[in-house]
Amino acid sequence: MESVIFAVRMTGTMSEPVIITAYDPSWPSMFVAERDRVLRVLDGFDARVEHIGSTAVPGLGSKPVIDMLVGLPSMRAVAEAAQHLGGAGYERDPNVSADPDRTFLLRREGGKRLFHAHLVETGSVTWAKHLAFRDLLRRDGGLAGAYECAKRAFATRYRDDRDGYTRAKVEFIETALASVRR
Repeated sequence: MESVIFAVRMTGTMSEPVIITAYDPSWPSMFVAERDRVLRVLDGFDARVEHIGSTAVPGLGSKPVIDMLVGLPSMRAVAEAAQHLGGAGYERDPNVSADPDRTFLLRREGGKRLFHAHLVETGSVTWAKHLAFRDLLRRDGGLAGAYECAKRAFATRYRDDRDGYTRAKVEFIETALASVRR
């Protein structure tokens, strides 16, 4: 796989602090329920939905937000799907700038973010890198443990600065993916 940097294109800070919680065994079933909901909303779009991020790795502590990778056949389909998901309670995060390879949406319940949807082109480099990192963490318990320790340190340091927290994670992720490519 070619070397790719995880894009960080955010401005400002978030209103919700970065807090890492212990793994919650309900996260996979929350993903399945929301995946099925998203697929119903996107019926006819030829969408694929994958569970990504730390909540997709059994035993790994995480922010309690389910990340979903929504693959679509083209960026035009991504734009159209984003509009449909907007009607289903998903919104754009005003702190995330436009990214030509991804549309980022979130859904809140009770004022708290519970779901992130990363809409990308199926089979793209962005699609592949997210799945590669998830699969790497699932295979390598030592790496997953190191990632959790790093995330907890980043969350302490950047509690009220999602930009800083994300930049710190990106460096860890890119290093881990680069070591596999060698």
